[in-house]
Amino acid sequence: MIGYRIKLAIPAVRFYENLSNLAADTESGNRDLLVSVDTVLDTILTHTPTSSGRALKGFWTGIHWLSFNGLHYFYEVFTHSQMIIVLSILDGPISDDRMQKAAELCSEILLARKASLSPQANRAFGAAAH
Repeated sequence: MIGYRIKLAIPAVRFYENLSNLAADTESGNRDLLVSVDTVLDTILTHTPTSSGRALKGFWTGIHWLSFNGLHYFYEVFTHSQMIIVLSILDGPISDDRMQKAAELCSEILLARKASLSPQANRAFGAAAH
């Protein structure tokens, strides 16, 4: 089975790039964390995106949330195009502050998508494919 293609929105790209830079220091534990992120992006999400995470409701309908090894992934699944857009990756324990930050990031991207007829709205998705 061919898996879904993964694209990272700008907040997820920033997290991934920062973690990659930190993982370059072989003394830190960030290398294992980077391997964990790659496992989620390359294996878990690409093959079982809708059953791996929890579907959110209300304004965030269509967004899934997955926690794995202390990281929290917020993503959208597009079954018709076999694509996943990872909106954000957050680290740390689940707290009200973390969930508020995730809600703000996802809301910002969703609002931009709804106005996607404007070129500036598409910048949120001008990031990278994984």
